[in-house]
Amino acid sequence: MKYLARCLVMMFVAVLPMTGAVAANPDQITVLIPAFAGPDHLGQNVATVLNLRIWSTFRQKPWPENPRNLDFGRGLVIWSPEPLDRLSHREAERQAKHIGTLAQIIMWGKVFPYGDGVVVQAYLTIPKYRDFREKRLEVWTIERKGRTISVDMPRRRLEIGSIVLARDIIERYTLPSALKIYEKRKGGSPIGAIGDRFTGIQFEPQRGLAKVISNDVLGWVRLPKLSEKPTEISNFVAGAVRIFRGDWQGAVSSMRRVLQNKNTRASLRLSTHLLAGMAMERMDQSGRPHFRAAFRINPLDRSTIQYLIMGEMSELVRSELQSRSGADLEKTSRRIEELINSNSRLFPPESVWLATVRAML
Repeated sequence: MKYLARCLVMMFVAVLPMTGAVAANPDQITVLIPAFAGPDHLGQNVATVLNLRIWSTFRQKPWPENPRNLDFGRGLVIWSPEPLDRLSHREAERQAKHIGTLAQIIMWGKVFPYGDGVVVQAYLTIPKYRDFREKRLEVWTIERKGRTISVDMPRRRLEIGSIVLARDIIERYTLPSALKIYEKRKGGSPIGAIGDRFTGIQFEPQRGLAKVISNDVLGWVRLPKLSEKPTEISNFVAGAVRIFRGDWQGAVSSMRRVLQNKNTRASLRLSTHLLAGMAMERMDQSGRPHFRAAFRINPLDRSTIQYLIMGEMSELVRSELQSRSGADLEKTSRRIEELINSNSRLFPPESVWLATVRAML
């Protein structure tokens, strides 16, 4: 139970007034971030920085403008200064269940020597268990002709990236008191340091500053640039969290930053394209360019084919709602048939999913 005793919850608290009658997302989305395994205090400090950066992306409503009066509900980050007992996706799920959080997302990892430097390796576990949510916004569903098809997250176990730590980070952040707390934004003399327990209060992304409370000390922490190269880790996790919360525009924004990073590996780039396209579709915008980009990365990936078909089916439904010509509808239907015929070998024999798609045409 030491894991439970040393966990800390950070909740995103809305400060915007409620207006109108649009219902909030009824579900609370929880992210569990254990300390990264690694030498001295380096793993804990690296995970703390990533933790605060991910927490900073939580928003209850679009700001400063919210013409549709959207409300994404509550988001929590549960942090622990202890790494996982065993570094595996199965252990990440076990810990999420063990401490009673039923977290939807667990980010974990390790810090290890590599050559003359140190590398951070991060993983993302997205369990598929009953977590008592009313809505599963990560599942995309389309209805036509009285039938429905759905796709889940393309991957629920991901290796989301690695960072070669900057030399000054290695030298500074192996100490337990490395993350200094300052009374003023501009710095000055430190008044404390982030310990095992801390609460995030405010974040200023342009300045890389976070206002926190730790050991009864309230002040500002400067979040360092972990690597000399851009990192996709915090952006991808933020995008995944936003999908679970129904923050589609925020998800697209985060995923685009992942795609703009030339260091993003192909496997993560594929998942990012699929999720970005799905988020666009949920805003009634075509996500097909993203699905096609994923197909170019790996044309033999079954999830990619499903997302391609979903994109075309969504276009078919849009065409009907916009009363487009029968020729347009027929053209889209043929594209779906071609996708099925040329990729059926990637699906189980007598695939119910493909049969349902055909019945919807």
